[in-house]
Formats: sequence, C-alpha cells, structure tokens
Amino acid sequence: MCEEPGLSKWGNAAVKKVRAFVKMSPPELFFSDLRCTRDSTDEINWSLDNPASSVAVYTLQRVLHYVNRLISFARDDRGQFNLGDLSIDPANIIQHHMRFRVRIRIGDSPWVFWDPPAMGGIVYAPAHPFTRCIRKDDWPALRKYVKSPRRPPLVRELLAGAESLADRKHNRAALTEAITALEVAISNFARIPGPAAAFGPERAARLAHGPLQSYVKHLGLTGSVRYLFPLLFSEDSVPAAVLGACGEAIDVRNNIVHNGQRSVDQEKLKEY
Repeated sequence: MCEEPGLSKWGNAAVKKVRAFVKMSPPELFFSDLRCTRDSTDEINWSLDNPASSVAVYTLQRVLHYVNRLISFARDDRGQFNLGDLSIDPANIIQHHMRFRVRIRIGDSPWVFWDPPAMGGIVYAPAHPFTRCIRKDDWPALRKYVKSPRRPPLVRELLAGAESLADRKHNRAALTEAITALEVAISNFARIPGPAAAFGPERAARLAHGPLQSYVKHLGLTGSVRYLFPLLFSEDSVPAAVLGACGEAIDVRNNIVHNGQRSVDQEKLKEY
C-alpha cells in the first residue's frame, strides 16, 4: 500500500473512501457485445446486444470482495467494530454506481460516469407501515411519554435495536438482540400473578398449583416456547406458526452463541 507524503506525522488519520482501479484486459473479453459511441455531450454510451448489468455486477462484486477484506481486517483484527461489509443488489446496480461513483474510460478517453442506458434502477426510500406511524389517537400517549422521565419498555427497545441492526445487515447481532427481547417478554409474562390473569381460568386449570414463573424457569426458553405455550394458548391467541418461527429463531441464536455460526439468512431473519 502506498503512503501519502506526511501521513506518518498524523496520529490517527481517518480514511473515508477507498479508490479502486479495475483494468479489463483484453477489453474484448468483457465488452465483445458492447459498442462504444459518443454523443454531443462527449459522454460514453453503450449500444447493447447483451445486458451491461452483468459486467457491472461482476465488476462491483470483485471490487467489493477486496474492499470488504480491508474492512474485515479493520473491524475484526483492529477492533473498529462500527464498520460493516458493503454489499450490492444486482437488480438495482445503477444505484450502486451512483453510491460508489463508478467511472469508466476506454484507452485515453476521459473518465465518465458509467451509466449504460439499459441498466435502469430503482431508488429505495425507507418507509414504515401505517400501523407504525404516529396517528392523532396517539397524541395523548405521546404527550405523556415526552413529559415523563421513564425509559421505553425494554422489550420494545430491544426489538427496535434488532431491526436497526438488521437494516444495516448485522444479521447475527440482530437475531441475538431479538431473542433477548423474547426472553425478557416471556420473563415479564411469567411474573403476572395468577395463571388465570394471564390466559383465562379454563386453560389455567391445566396447570398444577404453582406460579407460572416456576414452569418457565424449569423448562427454559426453548421448552417454554415449544412445549408449554402450545398447551396454554389457543391458535387464535398465539398461532402455531408464530411459536414455530420463535423456536427456529432460538435454535439459530443458540447455534451462533454456542457453535460459532457466522451467517444468518436475510430472508429468514425477516420471517423471525
């Protein structure tokens, strides 16, 4: 790696960008079906027989592989824990061209933004579902909360943290945080005085004498979700699919914590 003149005089020089150069040689290998022309604005444009997106995706994936190795060293070896790997969505490659400021040139031509017209793209804007929006009916509770010194409920705080981690692709940490929220929620539920107050007198009669908390403590998190709750809750109250997803998520979390599982599937995380 090259060193800028005078860089050694800095105690902690921050790096905000990495410049990567990709040389495609021979060009015909990558652009055999792409014909380069110039328009009146002196921009390079492409006439396409085959999609240019395949070349763009391949190029970015190769570059990000090495950039992510650099990030991994800074994060895992040097302890810069706030860094995360970079990734791309192949179906929306133009957005990443804009994000990473991808430029291209052929021979001695000037550098121009790589914007093949056939690639297209979608710009994503974060939005919450209506059920999560603050509505007029929420204003009294909002006013009370703003004036109150109390902290938000721990379960909701943990779930919000889990979703934030998942949004930044920290899937393992997100799942661990979500299961922690589940443990806290079950612990809070088990401390409700009297089984009848928790799920009604009919189902409470199925329990022997003793507090619900003792059963949860005896069975543990996995046993409570897989065996105790299916007996206590009706399908209308807690569907079997929800309990099944919770049990599966617990298994994955345990595999992360005890067996060192490194990755969590993004789609499965959304289901959990």
